[in-house]
Amino acid sequence: MISWENPWHVSSSFFWRLRTLPSFLVWSVVGFASGWVQTRRLGSLFLGAPALILAFVVIAMTLQTREDLSSETVRRYITRSQMYLKENRVDQAEFYINRLKTLGYQSDPILVTRAEIATRRQRLDLADVCYREMLTNSDHTQDALAHRQLALSALRATPDPQSATTSEAILHLQKAIEANPGDLFCHELLAKLFLTRNDLGSVIRHFEPVAQQNPAAQIQLARLFEKVGRNSKKVEAASKAERYFSRLVTELESKPLEQGTSEAARTAEWSDGTLNWSESLIMQGKLDEAISLVTAALDRQDLPALRHRVASIYVRKSNTLPVSEKSWQPRWELITLCRNYDPDSRESLVVLAEIASHAPFELRQMAQRELAPYLENGQAPPAAYYLVGTAAAEDKQWSTAIKLLRKSVQIEPRAGIAWNNLAFALYSQTPPDWQDAERCVSEAIRLEPHPAQYHETRGQIMVGLEHWTEVVRELELALQGLPPQARIHGGLALAYQNLGDEDLADYHRTREAALTQR
Repeated sequence: MISWENPWHVSSSFFWRLRTLPSFLVWSVVGFASGWVQTRRLGSLFLGAPALILAFVVIAMTLQTREDLSSETVRRYITRSQMYLKENRVDQAEFYINRLKTLGYQSDPILVTRAEIATRRQRLDLADVCYREMLTNSDHTQDALAHRQLALSALRATPDPQSATTSEAILHLQKAIEANPGDLFCHELLAKLFLTRNDLGSVIRHFEPVAQQNPAAQIQLARLFEKVGRNSKKVEAASKAERYFSRLVTELESKPLEQGTSEAARTAEWSDGTLNWSESLIMQGKLDEAISLVTAALDRQDLPALRHRVASIYVRKSNTLPVSEKSWQPRWELITLCRNYDPDSRESLVVLAEIASHAPFELRQMAQRELAPYLENGQAPPAAYYLVGTAAAEDKQWSTAIKLLRKSVQIEPRAGIAWNNLAFALYSQTPPDWQDAERCVSEAIRLEPHPAQYHETRGQIMVGLEHWTEVVRELELALQGLPPQARIHGGLALAYQNLGDEDLADYHRTREAALTQR
């Protein structure tokens, strides 16, 4: 690329200007040779030696000098380069930065522009070199930017949140915040990275500065406080979110539609604002206010998201009622209101299953009729199958219990308690299915090794299979974690008898008889 820059505007150094003359080198050599010849002809070096020394000093100073750009010139070159970058004229931008580079200027602003040029050319490795050089340069004005960009580069390398590369990115972001504590971008990115590592304390520490500057983020901060059980801080953040979203929704409802904004976009923004406002009320325990807010919004515009929200509030309100015989009727009424807004709410189906399993007879039958179609067509959540199936097992309706509990573990195979209850139903039916029961309880123990009731179930299955050594191991474990039960001592008595230990067999028979008489 041809440049018409005037070199005489670049430097104020006399020696540099002298050095840049084309004839300087030739005349320097000729002059030095001529002086040397002349001094050889003199009988005395009194005049020749000082002349040679002076010529040597002048030539050395001239050859060692370099262009001395003024700060004004540097700023002009950088400004022009950045201007060309904004216009996406990368070649012209690179020309000015290369001129500064050849003169040995490596200040942070120049390295930043070089890194941006390298990024535009998809030379991310070269950009990283520039950012790393900024961290070792004498000019540390852009350290925060360098650390931030190196963190982003590390995150591009791997999506694995537990990798060493991600740890390097976290370290760079932390150093960027040390250099610039107000860098909200780095705080928010660190919060996201710590969230992938389930380090909620660090997530909150970095997300709090973001929420202080962005009131809309207070609702997310309240959710984080709720997860770690900091209720007072949750309510405080939710209160700030309530004030923000109430103003937002009120403004959206009152001001006319702006030109260029579609009605659909305006409705989506209003709906999101209303949902966040209601959530902030819920987090403060203001359930009735939240219901009033969302039902009023539904009168304004009937949207599925709003219907689902008011239904979920009724479920939450039903779950706040104390567990007692008197609470079943109010819970039934609240769930009826819930299903008026969202008939297929999965949360309400779980509460229906609780009513169908434990409520008084009349309510229990009503809930069973409501729940039956969902259990038949497979739309009920696994918790509903588990609750109703377990209730059927307690009523000794073994075929119904097995059917429902199988469906529960089919939908959610990680529920150890459902596997245990299925095993109980399988060995309690007539005839018992010992092999399948052992498979199910073994799966429960694999998922959750410690619950004593799982070991009690497996011990009883081992009694049926006559594996006496395993009976002793399982039922002794059950005794350590469960209250005394006649059936556990009866199983141990039978096992020790078959293993030839009559003393222990007698002891457990005595304990079984005593517990049976209670």
